[in-house]
Amino acid sequence: MNSLLKTSALLGLLAMASCKQKSQEQQTTTDSTIAQVKVDSTNMFPKETDYQITVQMPGTFHQGQVPLDSDKKSWVGIFQTSKGFELRATKIALEMVHDEMIDETPEAKTGIQINIAQKDTCLLLIESQSYLKDHVIAPLTLSKTEFYPSDAVEFEYLGVKYKLFAVGKKEIAKEDPNQILVTDYTLSISFTKEGKNYTNVLLRQPRFDTKIPTVQFAGDIDGDGIVDLVLDAATYYNDINSTLYLSKIAKGTQGLTIAGGFTAGVD
Repeated sequence: MNSLLKTSALLGLLAMASCKQKSQEQQTTTDSTIAQVKVDSTNMFPKETDYQITVQMPGTFHQGQVPLDSDKKSWVGIFQTSKGFELRATKIALEMVHDEMIDETPEAKTGIQINIAQKDTCLLLIESQSYLKDHVIAPLTLSKTEFYPSDAVEFEYLGVKYKLFAVGKKEIAKEDPNQILVTDYTLSISFTKEGKNYTNVLLRQPRFDTKIPTVQFAGDIDGDGIVDLVLDAATYYNDINSTLYLSKIAKGTQGLTIAGGFTAGVD
């Protein structure tokens, strides 16, 4: 079974769901002033070594992409319900299924399917933490979810004003005039809360070929009144790299910090 067949559908739902709810007034810009953030293409961020907790996407995956002890862990999930979005505790079960791309015989079952206990749609699974409590997540719409270099969006969420912006280089690929090549890329967020200014790098990547960073979900996941984010940072169109950023565990001058991520692909 295609490892991204079900997961890709969830990613689309996740992105669309984040855009269905109305938020406060926003402004989308292409801003040359954001070049003040220095791009360092030699220092890719985040790396797997930066992850603090385990994050998992629901769906069906190749062998080796899901730890076989995942069903032994405690999880919370971001759920889309008929009333909006919620963070709530959940249980998962792993099922071995036929992988159409890998398995050579009809009887073989090397694929791993993650089944969720709740009937509501689960957008993301997060390893349970003491600071992640069940609660309704206030909705947020971003007028822009894909960020090319020089793109920016300003928005207000729960009384705090934010700016999400990207810098880097963008050019038409020589081998394919229909393809945009992005290099030296950095995505950052800035905001002010209680008189303190924060500007944090969320993502730094030397090159994107067939995919551009996308905000999959935005809202107060950890319940502290600051926006949290789920980004897809994959560089290839048929891969996923869902990364979770939380504010509650941020330290010092950080407003948001990388919490965890999950990567899977067809190769």
